[in-house]
Amino acid sequence: MAFSLTRAAVSACAAAGLVMFAAGPVQSATFKLSDEQVAEAVEHGKMHFDQDVAAFRWPYINNQGYGYPYVLMRTEYLAVSDYVRRSEYQRKYGSQRIHKLNEARIKSAQSEVDGHLQFMVTVYGPSENFMEEYDFTLMAGDKKVMPAYVDKPVMAENSGFKGKLMYAATIIIDFPTDDLSGDEQVTLVVDPPDGLGPSGSRNSNFNVPFDLASVK
Repeated sequence: MAFSLTRAAVSACAAAGLVMFAAGPVQSATFKLSDEQVAEAVEHGKMHFDQDVAAFRWPYINNQGYGYPYVLMRTEYLAVSDYVRRSEYQRKYGSQRIHKLNEARIKSAQSEVDGHLQFMVTVYGPSENFMEEYDFTLMAGDKKVMPAYVDKPVMAENSGFKGKLMYAATIIIDFPTDDLSGDEQVTLVVDPPDGLGPSGSRNSNFNVPFDLASVK
């Protein structure tokens, strides 16, 4: 489930993504979709099947630049709509033209998040196992939420960069949503091993904010 995206692609899609979502109504994240909301997510994916991936996911992305974590926040709504978008694109232009959407496949996409708030965090480091020491928490006001599940790859991949950014790893973190309303500001706190913190403050945590009121 690794996910990576070049800085150039993100920059190119930023303006389009912001314009597309700026005019949308105020909403809030829903952690367990109703049947009607699943149908809405499916329709959203179908309508935007040919949209650039970064623009489609833009409200759910926090990218702080070169060497910093790249974070994709996934709700059930995004998991379903993004799956449908990819599936429809493959059916129309790719090698999976016989592939048909059905309830089982949609349920499978929904179950990837399964009522949690999920983050896919791509981090960079100097060795194949650098990500083992990373820890994560979620702050919602003064509430501290600990992960329900963390999935780290066995081995990092070559990033294409040099030195301390030579390797990249995408870590999946699921947080329980029992104490979240879905319309608050949350901050993913990425706690790196010593020496891998933000530039200029190498042993500090990364704070990655998201506004749940602006997404579904």
